Amino acid sequence: MIGNENRNNGFSGKDGGNVETDVIDNKKLTGGKCQMSCGHFTAPDSLFHYAMKELPCSSDSCLQCPGCKDEVWNVDELETKCNMSPDEKLFFYYVVFINKRTDDLKRGYKNYDSMPCLSNLDPSLEFQTVGTAKSLSEL
Repeated sequence: MIGNENRNNGFSGKDGGNVETDVIDNKKLTGGKCQMSCGHFTAPDSLFHYAMKELPCSSDSCLQCPGCKDEVWNVDELETKCNMSPDEKLFFYYVVFINKRTDDLKRGYKNYDSMPCLSNLDPSLEFQTVGTAKSLSEL
């Protein structure tokens, strides 16, 4: 089940002292703030919602810090800082696994859009169909 009513409880990260602004949503931080590996602060709830918004819609295996474009947060850090439930951990590890595999497939082909096994166009059906590959090894 996705959702954790205790997300802000039990977190043992750094307090953040006088930090008042969340790096993700630029709102005032009141309680439950945590420091990420890049040094920015966020709230576990806003971090979780940011991860839910960004990771499943990409082929990235890490989440980019919105405050410093050269730093990323890996799934292990997200798990800890978001105080994820077991189901949430499972979900995100699968998302990252699928994203990594998708990225690996894209890198293996010079022209990803013309890969015959993934994106055949059947003119009689007038929509994209999946090719004849029976497994990932055939791709």
